[in-house]
Amino acid sequence: MPLTPIEWIAGILAFVGLVKLVVIDINRKVWLSKVVKPVYSFPVITGFVSLFLSGIVLWFLLQELNIVQIFGAMAFMALLVTVGVSLNAKELMPVVEKIYKKKFTSWVWFYCVIWLVLSAWVLWKVFVGS
Repeated sequence: MPLTPIEWIAGILAFVGLVKLVVIDINRKVWLSKVVKPVYSFPVITGFVSLFLSGIVLWFLLQELNIVQIFGAMAFMALLVTVGVSLNAKELMPVVEKIYKKKFTSWVWFYCVIWLVLSAWVLWKVFVGS
């Protein structure tokens, strides 16, 4: 039985997540040096690739789900990520404070506009209907 695009996306995420957990369990420095540093050493490229891939994933998701359902799943994921982040809050707070003191760049505003449009879309669907 062939897999749907969403099954492929979910499977890839699950596989990468499991590989990450195994690698981090064996040697955290390997994941840091071979994945985290190379990916985040080029933030513009990482941002463009992530934006492109998020658009593709959104397109496939919208073939089977509506935007409200997608935001529901995003709420679940955000809460799960918050658990992980909260475990390191003491170390992360100085970084967060530094970020909040900086002036927003045009790219940050672009990111905010994406959230604004998607959030408005969800609110429209929830309160006005289809």
